[in-house]
Amino acid sequence: MITYYNPFYNVYRINKNTPNEYYIVDSAKKYTEDTVPTTVFNRPLSGIHNIKKYKNPYIGNNSNIGNLLNSLPLHEYGYVFKIDSKNQGLTVNYNATDWYHNEELYINKSLIYNSVSIFSLIDNVQSIQYNFSGSTYTTTRKMIEENYSHFEKVKENEKNFNQYLENKMNDDEFTRRIFNKILVKKVL
Repeated sequence: MITYYNPFYNVYRINKNTPNEYYIVDSAKKYTEDTVPTTVFNRPLSGIHNIKKYKNPYIGNNSNIGNLLNSLPLHEYGYVFKIDSKNQGLTVNYNATDWYHNEELYINKSLIYNSVSIFSLIDNVQSIQYNFSGSTYTTTRKMIEENYSHFEKVKENEKNFNQYLENKMNDDEFTRRIFNKILVKKVL
C-alpha cells in the first residue's frame, strides 16, 4: 500500500501495480495505514456494496449472473458461463490456467470469495463448477453451508459480509484451511 498525504485528504493506493489496484480517498481522515480497509480484490468492483444489487432468488436470470460474474474476482481473465436451470447449477469457464495465476493464493481466495458470494446472493443456486485450462473446481451449497462456519452471517448484512468473508481473504492460513473443505479440485 502506498499513502499520499495532503492537508485536505489522504489517498491510499491498494494492490499497487496489479490488475486489482484501487484507491481510497479519505477526505474525513478516518483511516490510518493500519486501519484502511484492504482486500486482495478490487474492492469498489467486487465489494458487497456493489455486488448486492445482483441479489436474486433465481439462477435463471442470465444477465444478472453475467453482471455478477463481471464484478467478481477472476473476471479479468475472461470467461464464458452456462446456467443449468434444471439442476440449479452454474458453470464458469475461465480463460486462464489456475496454477499460473495463483501467486499469493489469488485463485484460491477468488474461488472462495466467488463461491460464498454467489451462494449468498443467488438463493436457489445449488452447485458451481469453475473450469480452467488445467483444472476444474466444484462446490455445492451444502459444502459451503456445512464447512464455511459463518455462511449464514455473511448473508445477513454488509458488515457481516465484510467481516466474515472479505476480511478473511487477507488471511492466508484461513484460505489454506478452508479451501479444500469447500472446493473439490480435479486435474484435467
